[in-house]
Amino acid sequence: MFFNTLTSITSATMIRSQHLCRRAHAISPRVWTTAKSHRLTPVRIRTFQQIPSTFTAQQGNIGLIQLRCTHDDHFTRISNAAKDPKPIGLNSETSDSEVSSERVRSLPPPTAEQKKIIDHFTNEESNMIITACPGGGKTSIITYLAQARHEWRFRFMTYNNQLAKETEERCKIYGVSNMGISTIHAAGYNHYSIECRVDQGLTRVLLEDRRPLDDAPPPEFDTLIIDEAQDLTPVMFEFIKKFLSDHAKITYSLPNAKIPRIILLGDTRQVLYDYKHASSRFLTLAHRPELLGKVNPYKWTTFSMETSKRLTPPMTDFINECLLNSTQMDWKIYSGRSPADRPFQHPGYLIVSDWDGFCKFLIDKMKTENLQPDEIMILSPSVRNNQTVRQIVNFLAFNRIPVSVPDSDHAESNHQAAKGKILATTYHQSKGLERKVVFVLGFDGNYPVYYGSAATERLTSQLLVAVTRASEQLYMVADGKAEPFKWISETKLESYCNIQVIGAKCTQSPPKDTTRKLKDKKINITGLLYYIPNRTLTECFSYLSLELVHPPGIASPQKSLIDDSYRLKESVAAITGTAAISFFQIHYRKKFTMLTTVDWMIKTVHKEQSVRYKESITKFRKIQQAWTTKGEVSIGDVLFVAGLHNACSGGFYHKLLSIPDDGYTWITPTQSSDMADTIGEHLPKRGGFIERTIAANIPIESLGLKGSTGELLSSVTLVGAPDFIMDNARWIVEIKNTEILEPKDILQTVLYATIALHDTSEISESSAIDEPWTLEVLNIRTGMIVRVKTIGNFRETCLKITHLLIKHYSKQFSETVEPKQLDSLSVKEFLEQGENGFKDWIGQPVLPHWLFERPEKSKWELREERKALRNPGKKTMTTKPRMRKDPEEKLIRLTYIE
Repeated sequence: MFFNTLTSITSATMIRSQHLCRRAHAISPRVWTTAKSHRLTPVRIRTFQQIPSTFTAQQGNIGLIQLRCTHDDHFTRISNAAKDPKPIGLNSETSDSEVSSERVRSLPPPTAEQKKIIDHFTNEESNMIITACPGGGKTSIITYLAQARHEWRFRFMTYNNQLAKETEERCKIYGVSNMGISTIHAAGYNHYSIECRVDQGLTRVLLEDRRPLDDAPPPEFDTLIIDEAQDLTPVMFEFIKKFLSDHAKITYSLPNAKIPRIILLGDTRQVLYDYKHASSRFLTLAHRPELLGKVNPYKWTTFSMETSKRLTPPMTDFINECLLNSTQMDWKIYSGRSPADRPFQHPGYLIVSDWDGFCKFLIDKMKTENLQPDEIMILSPSVRNNQTVRQIVNFLAFNRIPVSVPDSDHAESNHQAAKGKILATTYHQSKGLERKVVFVLGFDGNYPVYYGSAATERLTSQLLVAVTRASEQLYMVADGKAEPFKWISETKLESYCNIQVIGAKCTQSPPKDTTRKLKDKKINITGLLYYIPNRTLTECFSYLSLELVHPPGIASPQKSLIDDSYRLKESVAAITGTAAISFFQIHYRKKFTMLTTVDWMIKTVHKEQSVRYKESITKFRKIQQAWTTKGEVSIGDVLFVAGLHNACSGGFYHKLLSIPDDGYTWITPTQSSDMADTIGEHLPKRGGFIERTIAANIPIESLGLKGSTGELLSSVTLVGAPDFIMDNARWIVEIKNTEILEPKDILQTVLYATIALHDTSEISESSAIDEPWTLEVLNIRTGMIVRVKTIGNFRETCLKITHLLIKHYSKQFSETVEPKQLDSLSVKEFLEQGENGFKDWIGQPVLPHWLFERPEKSKWELREERKALRNPGKKTMTTKPRMRKDPEEKLIRLTYIE
């Protein structure tokens, strides 16, 4: 048994100051001198090697210190940045001095359920398990408890960055100043290792029993709050236990030590990541000694909040009678909102066969009800792979209505880019979000395409999350050509919803098979690489070895958000990543093949859209002509073409209209040269294919996967587009533009190799040869290059790894009995796993340490050192490079100026 204890604020401050002084001198004498010259005291500043690109640290009562490091001049700027919002990401945490008094508001009175919890918390010494329905007030109860014990220090942790940001904003609004907020991975990153940005890092910390960083021990707190505990995975849960244990070891002997309490919040009905081995039992069984029961001496008390302050009475009536009763669930949601406040509208059930008509319905609704874009959310099982969502987003954008779409179905929504805009996102990504008006697409028989055959029989957690995001108006939207849900009574729908048909009423004919079969799909390999459980990663990497070709340099800073034409923010990181390879081509090969690709897409796939976006096409033609006739193109031109390429390939054109014509200026000449040099140092000046699409049928008979009709699936088609592939040299390079490489980036090259080995087209004549391919991942942000090698026969190993990923991916499409998920274990089996630290489910830290090592030099310095090694005796440059350019920043010639 271990007990977590805390130091007093004064003692903690003295200890922390000693750590900081040592760390500050360790950073750089120049930095420390500069800080002292500004009469600022650096607090918890990391070395530049630990700073991804921008790091903001607390600076006592004066403000914030913001450090930026660049590859261009290797300089450090220290400035008062108190006005800048502090990020919640992996490199920072909120602190208790960052509350703006100008925005402070009073909390509304707590509900009866919340008051009961507050009274217990203030009068009893106990841990708490709080289960809450959607809109039940989890975030509110956190602020109530922090204000009820304002002299205490609270620590809030969750798995989701978006939820952490929402909690931070709520605390600022209501003046909560005693709450430290971070994600679980951020806690690992800040207090243990930079590797903890990913699950593999947490795994290494656990299995190697790493000590906390000497200069960044776990912070002092009286109460630890874990939010969304139902979606904790084994590695997250065990890390929390270690975090508490190490906190106790550090603070137990300090004066005024106090054993902290633990509060877990969640909803057992909203488990979204069960395929990553998340389990609601981490919430419901937390009090058991095999889990958290021995963490401290306090008793455990369970509370529930089943009254929603978000949902209206008509919404809860619909959910209870049409969704929950229809699936024989033994619980209900109750609305805590009074009908006397305003007349509540019944949920809408829209049957749509004319999607332009649906868009007009939405726009008319905005006009007549004076709805703002950021009061509306459109949800779909998938966004990036849904033609209907594309049509809606493009229609709204063309009508000058700001709309935000995540760059992928798997990434979190960009909080800043979504402000002031209609948000179109997935059911998964909407967790923790709330807007006045919500449209839930996919409320029909096509839904099992995304969530498997089980979705034809019951309410899924994903759908429950989607229908509980609205605070005023909820619309379920069904495709008029699809069959309705069989498990929902049409009579009840008519009783609890306002049904409206948009477009001609279709004569519905049930499809032969509502569950899409795996064999009928062309799977883009990126879909296989998300949400991979640690156990699967461990098995995949057991067949691989990694070799460091180039070490990382200090990451180049890049803008990810710019001002758009609506005076809002637009995300441009994906455009920058696409443009990077073109910068290389222009600088080193005097080619710009993306022009040809985009031209083909405009003339064929997106011919109809080209009529609607004439201005963009006209601009593209001018750029094309300037390049063809004069060989001229500016940095802004390249970024524009990259944006048009992304729009054509993804089918979403909203960014073309939101980014102003003069807004393609976020990349500087030095940055474009740096990207080109980083790639150009490694790739050949001629030969190979840039972003060539490859596809092949992959045999999967050995997996024993079956379709919904019971037939054995023989093959599946995989599709991908490696950034660089050279068939005759058997060489594949995947180029990334990220702060740190992740396991999925490594596995992506293996999937490309599997496709190349099974490609029977004329282009890939060498595919039948079993000789190994050279597989590499290049990160242009840091310059790191990793070579991927197989252990054993190359062809067999690549296929084996591909099978593992397909098998994990196929669970939602196959009726085959899979190995048990964690949540399917009996209570006894689950607790036995807990007593053993869930070692069977956590896997092994299979990635090498150096993949996450902190860079010590800039990319430019490392390149110069490699040049010196390649050309001994030859004088190398001693000055930093910058591009010679004319006033219009033409990328015709790259030279160095001494």
